[in-house]
Amino acid sequence: MWLADRAIRASGILDSDIPRERIGVLISQNSGEAAGTLTSIIIRAYVHDILAAIKKAVHLTPDQESAIEQEVKSGRMAPDDTTLLGRLNCAAAGFVCNRYGFIGPSHSVSAACATSLVALHSAIQMIRNGIIDAAIVGGGEDNLTHLHFLEFSALGALYGPSGQDRPAHETSRPFDAERDGMVLGEGGGMIVIERESLARARGAPVHAFVTGMGASNNHLGMVESSSVTQEMAIRASFRGIPYGPDAVDLVECHATSTRQGDVEEVRALKAVFNPSKRTVITSFKSQIGHTLGASGMNSLIRGIKAMKAEVFPPTLNYMHPDPEIDLEGSGLLITPEPIDWKGRDNQPRRLQVNAFGFGGSNYVVQVEQAMDEVGTILVSPGGEPDRDREKRGGSPTLRGLSFFRTEIDGRNCRMAVVAQSEEEALTVIERSASPAESGIVSPKALRSLAQQGIFMSREDVPALPLAFVFPGQGRNGTGALRVLSRHQGVDGSDCSCSGLRPPSLIVPRSRGEPSEDPVAAARHVRHGTRHGPIPHGPWHPPCGHGRP
Repeated sequence: MWLADRAIRASGILDSDIPRERIGVLISQNSGEAAGTLTSIIIRAYVHDILAAIKKAVHLTPDQESAIEQEVKSGRMAPDDTTLLGRLNCAAAGFVCNRYGFIGPSHSVSAACATSLVALHSAIQMIRNGIIDAAIVGGGEDNLTHLHFLEFSALGALYGPSGQDRPAHETSRPFDAERDGMVLGEGGGMIVIERESLARARGAPVHAFVTGMGASNNHLGMVESSSVTQEMAIRASFRGIPYGPDAVDLVECHATSTRQGDVEEVRALKAVFNPSKRTVITSFKSQIGHTLGASGMNSLIRGIKAMKAEVFPPTLNYMHPDPEIDLEGSGLLITPEPIDWKGRDNQPRRLQVNAFGFGGSNYVVQVEQAMDEVGTILVSPGGEPDRDREKRGGSPTLRGLSFFRTEIDGRNCRMAVVAQSEEEALTVIERSASPAESGIVSPKALRSLAQQGIFMSREDVPALPLAFVFPGQGRNGTGALRVLSRHQGVDGSDCSCSGLRPPSLIVPRSRGEPSEDPVAAARHVRHGTRHGPIPHGPWHPPCGHGRP
């Protein structure tokens, strides 16, 4: 409940207009989420069985028997009208719904260590199928008992088969040649996912986009990992989305430090990812241990936080490369220290998260950075004015164009720089800093800057109307402008839209939203539309790919 409360309140969904019947709750439940009262209730309820076993070994007088019974029951919970719901895993979603008034489809799922990504997968399917608009997803792995450790040890999966003694902080070592089994951890995480259009409409803070998910099941064993079926899940996660493995910068692996599991997972990745392109792979379990059913969600959250911080997260205790894993020539990189996660030509950062569970469950999610929060502070040497990158919905993602704000003669100004990357844009700005700093803002000076690819205008001067001009021939089909105006939120009365030949013109009127800069407008006209060149064939309005 604490995790759910934090996620719900941070999302602002309680203040949204989303109907409560369109909000679902999907809780991941695994072995560790059994109610903390369960052991107490069972021991108390079976006190007579305990006594019967003792009496087979030792003779007890009635007084001794009574004293033992009282001692066993003392401090342990007796069943009442609250204990049943308190220990039913399936009731967890109901508690969240009752507290916050959600009445959409809600339930718990269980698929061993893949559980939290299974919950996410179910929620995304319901959103894409129009059943719900938002969901609270996740869970925790808490109150692990000695039985958990005994059972994992019996499977040979728990840390320590080699008998080598290490300091506690060095025991979880995914991918390392000296890895010696998993270290169990307690913890969890919850998130709120929402249909993108609704989140945008209500101004919700968007941290990332789920672009795709894939799943498969291992038919080759209940516990053993299989690179063949894991590869199927990875490939399925790219199905229907506009990018492939080459665009993924980071993989948050399931890697649990078992001898076989880490090898099989890397083998699956090598079968999918391009060896000529670097992809960082990492495992959160090196830091917090294996949180079982919650591990997929924990890795997802860490990956998104790393993406926003622009840092590749480390895999601790990776000291000895494993020849059996053999990363040489694979393009895969494991780093024991955090390293910078540089962007690529204003493209969003992307990550993949793997979660594999006993019983054969393989689930993979693809995630893309939300560019809304991208912001770079330009601090120039020698007392030059600071320039904050302009945060405008969608604009930072335009290829070949970077937006900034600056101050000249005490006035705030907009700046657009034509360059292939942000790094190149900064270089162009630095070369032109002297004339800009001197306060020369005459039309001649602005034209000189424009010739260098720098376009400036004062923020207090209203932007001119935006025009789209098309020749009406070749790639532009009949009625393209009418379709464009309809999907850009412009009423028919707001534009002249002829259609065929001669050239057509759309001039949107002010609708209470900031217009494009004239420079941006000119560049968009030059290259087709603001969403890229117009393709051959019918024109389609821009839309998200695979985003719920």
